[in-house]
Amino acid sequence: MKLKFQLFSTDGTYFEKSVEKVIVKTSNGEICILPNHAKYLSDLIEGKIKVDGTTIYTDSGFVSVKDNEVKVFVGMAYSLDELKISDIDEKINELLSIPDEKKTPYIKKKLEFLKRLKEKI
Repeated sequence: MKLKFQLFSTDGTYFEKSVEKVIVKTSNGEICILPNHAKYLSDLIEGKIKVDGTTIYTDSGFVSVKDNEVKVFVGMAYSLDELKISDIDEKINELLSIPDEKKTPYIKKKLEFLKRLKEKI
């Protein structure tokens, strides 16, 4: 039996996969979710989510587990397996090129998140 894993982010990232286990970081520590896990709802803190062989770096959000479905809702998410430092640098430079008076709180938050993400790679 497998889990149906879905990740949704407000910046448009969507990831869906049938998996054997999911490891997430909550404010109470790391949680490993396996098939037939009890219903569960928790906050997520910024960090790595491990989905079988895939590692995804996310900001904060929450995770829901019910009936062998794991749903993760976050603001931003990047697969570390596919991401290169040059990609991050490009995104950072793009955001830095926006005039300060036009930088929304979301843009500022994304810029800081990308800087932290770059340190994790």
